Amino acid sequence: MTSAFNMPIYANPTFQILAYAMESMTNKTFAEIFQSSLVRPLKLNGTSLETPARTESLNAIIPGGEIESGWKLEPGDHTSAA
Repeated sequence: MTSAFNMPIYANPTFQILAYAMESMTNKTFAEIFQSSLVRPLKLNGTSLETPARTESLNAIIPGGEIESGWKLEPGDHTSAA
């Protein structure tokens, strides 16, 4: 954290707390909120919170491979920060 009027600091835990608050306010999971608020309205057909099952069928470049790039990470509760 920093005092007022200084450069803001990015922190992943802040986004997780925001996700918990959103879940509490809407009685939906973060995944449901993500789908209903962003993915469906914007028709983002290739966007997901989970790693696609078949990466060879994607039109994507994964630098350094799936493991090294973090492509196959399962963020669990930290999905909102990922």
